[in-house]
Amino acid sequence: MDQLDYHIQRLQNPNHKKRAQSALNLGNIGHKKAVDHLEKSLKDSHPLVRSHSIISLSKFKDSRIFKLLTASLNDENDKVYSCTASAISKIGNEESIHTLINEVIRNNDRRRSIATNNLIKIGKPAVQQITDAFNNSTGSIKANFLKALGKIGDEIHLDVLIDALNDESYQVFWVATAILRKHPTSEAVPALVSSLFHKYPLRQERAALALWHVGDERAALPLLNIATNKSKNERVRNAAISSLSKIGGVEVIPHLLEALNEKSESIKHSAIMGLSYIGDAKSAEIIVDTVNQHPEDSLYHNAIVYLGERGNEAMLKELERLLESGTQLDMRVKWSVEKSIAKLRQNGVDKSV
Repeated sequence: MDQLDYHIQRLQNPNHKKRAQSALNLGNIGHKKAVDHLEKSLKDSHPLVRSHSIISLSKFKDSRIFKLLTASLNDENDKVYSCTASAISKIGNEESIHTLINEVIRNNDRRRSIATNNLIKIGKPAVQQITDAFNNSTGSIKANFLKALGKIGDEIHLDVLIDALNDESYQVFWVATAILRKHPTSEAVPALVSSLFHKYPLRQERAALALWHVGDERAALPLLNIATNKSKNERVRNAAISSLSKIGGVEVIPHLLEALNEKSESIKHSAIMGLSYIGDAKSAEIIVDTVNQHPEDSLYHNAIVYLGERGNEAMLKELERLLESGTQLDMRVKWSVEKSIAKLRQNGVDKSV
């Protein structure tokens, strides 16, 4: 008995592992005689056998294969479904793209995600069909199509992104702001600023954080209004303070200093990290003094450590002055200051410059 007949016969073995291995081996052998037997194995009682049969069938150039694969998309087992979607994505033609798009539309969240990831694998040939599907869908389905477009290639159509940023679905908006991290564009500012005043705080927070990546000065005033509004949701204010520190620069330092006087520890954390990000040497003493009031809090210490990343020679001089001034610093605070000084020197900052 040759290998082909041996593995065809072993598809009837009581042991599912042996059946599965033979199904896989039949694909490697590649003889068309195996197709009928592998088709029967798609109805095997064990999902591993069905999965391996799908893998093997996808290797054959037979007019029946695509129909068999699409039928297997109805398999009750998610692993079999994933294996089938992967096999279809490797075909990569218009019919397979259309099939996977329909899977995104018709399925539950888990299988929708599997189908989306396989559209991403197909890549640029799928962009037009996915864009059309995005324009004709809503909610989580639309969000999945947007995710695929964001993952494929280096660019995403601007009109698609702006449409998503204005979409009322938070899922769609969330994916759009995630894409902005990779593809920041100033064209997104109006939609993001509008979302700063949306009725839902979660969307406001997400918009504020997205503006950090975009970094456009047009957002400075709206962010400032939110950052200084004590009646606003605290998480939204924290996000606004963070982005304002990057966009506003030294001009927002007075507002950050004022925030340090608030009772909320999270607002104080955001304010001191904002001062640290700006990296102005004149703020170093205030930062160190504030951390010295909370020597046990590692979040405050991060502000000092970050000065070593953002600082220049003026910052190095100021930190060394504070260390040598005789000011009563907690030992933990001293260590943080010394760490920043060492980092500045490591980065080539010379106080003699």
